[in-house]
Formats: sequence, structure tokens, C-alpha cells
Amino acid sequence: MADREKIGNFQQMLRDYYQSKKQEMPAHIEQALKGVPSFVEKGEQLLREMQSKGTTRLIVDLRGNRGGYAESVFPFFYQMYGDTYYGHRFPGEYVTRVSQLFLDKNHATLGEMRKELNDPELELGGYHFDEEESLSAVAKRNKAVAEYLDKHYSFAKSLEALDGKPIYTPKKVVVLCDPGTFSAAFQMMAYLKDMGAIVVGVPSSQSPNAFMKITEFMLPDSGLRGSISNSMQIFAPQDPKANIFRPDFEVTYSVFKKYDFDEETALKYALDLLAEENL
Repeated sequence: MADREKIGNFQQMLRDYYQSKKQEMPAHIEQALKGVPSFVEKGEQLLREMQSKGTTRLIVDLRGNRGGYAESVFPFFYQMYGDTYYGHRFPGEYVTRVSQLFLDKNHATLGEMRKELNDPELELGGYHFDEEESLSAVAKRNKAVAEYLDKHYSFAKSLEALDGKPIYTPKKVVVLCDPGTFSAAFQMMAYLKDMGAIVVGVPSSQSPNAFMKITEFMLPDSGLRGSISNSMQIFAPQDPKANIFRPDFEVTYSVFKKYDFDEETALKYALDLLAEENL
């Protein structure tokens, strides 16, 4: 059990973060955590600044973003869309298989997982199908905020104070993507598109219907490490063989050529489309 607790913990995520920023990670975990900005608090700061300056367009750059924890963006959606977000029915379905490895990763017992997933008949080896709750937008919002308050999240009080109203909703949201837009970042892109955002870039290497949410393991005798998916995301239930998510404005070879194969081609293309009012 001790070895399993070391697998998939936040320390590796912290190392990955500092490595991506090309910074040395502080030796003490508390200091390392303080160096990581809060997405939700930065999101609030961004939206309030956009509102004060009258900025109507927001570009969300998800290029090279390989994901992480999809649920971390939900508070930002609420900040940007208010109860419109909670009242929106998103396409897609998530299926999770509950194994002992999955429980170990989440440091939970089967009983605790049954309670968290509200699935009292869940057994080891069984599947949990996430279903859209038949609640009003207000009820969904109140439930989410109550959970944030219960977990003492630093941003919980500010979300509670919104009372269903967005901080600021940009008139135009553009999402940039590339083959590295993956996992939770792919989900964020799909959600934003369904809320009316325009996607610009090269298609993700991930398909709309894909296995995801990695559970790591270690073989007890050899010490070899590996990983296995414990969930599946289905964004195109009507087409089980769907293998590509097409941007609204795809960055093709001809587009790259137009911008001299600049690494910022997708951004420049999006800015030109915005300037030309083509988005």
C-alpha cells in the first residue's frame, strides 16, 4: 500500500509543472504549492480585468496542453457563464471502471467511492456511468458551491457570492488547439465549443471517443511501472468510430505556408480572422 500511495500523487504533478516552466521546484512541498497559481482565482482576475477594459474577445490557448484534472475548469465556466453553464446540457458520457488500483489512486475505500459517486450498488470491477443530473441550473450550482465550501477551497466564497451571475461573459471566445491538446484540455475545448466558442488550429491527436484518466501501477516483484486507463469518454455516441475533432477553422498546410510556417501560425490566423470579422 505504501508504494501505491506514491504513484499518481500530486508531487509528480508539481514536478511536471515546474519542469514545464523551466524552473527549479522548491524542496519543501508547501513552498512548491505556493508557487503554483490558482486557475480559478486567475480566471476571476482575468474576467474582471476584461470587464473593466471592455475587452470583448477571449482567446484560450490549449495548444500543447496535455490535460490534468478536468473538473478544475468547471468553476471558471461558472465565472464566465453563470447559471447558463449549469443549465447547459453538454453532449458526452463518461464511464468509469472501479478497480482496487483506482481506489488506491484516490485514497478511498469502496464505501467512500459509492458515496462519492452516489452509486450504492457499485462493486469492484463494476462500471459507473455518469449521467446528467435532472436538476435545475440553480440546484446544480448550489450543489457544486456547497461541495467547494465543504472542501474549504480558497475560491468557494467568491463563487458563492456570484449567486448565479457571471463575472463577465466575453462576446467571442476562441480556442486554439493542436495535436497536443489532450485529455482534460480536450474536454475543455469540447465544452467551450458547445457553449459557442470557435476552435482554430490543428486537430487534436485524441479522438472524441477515447479511453482516458490514467491509473498508474507497479508490479510488486519487478518494480516495473505502467499505467492503464480507468475511464472512457464518449463525445460522439452517435458515431462510435469517430476519430477526429475538426476545428471550425483548421490550420492546414496552406495556412502554415501563408504564415511562413511560424510556430505561432494558429494564433496569428485567429487574430486575422477576428480582425476580418470572420469568426
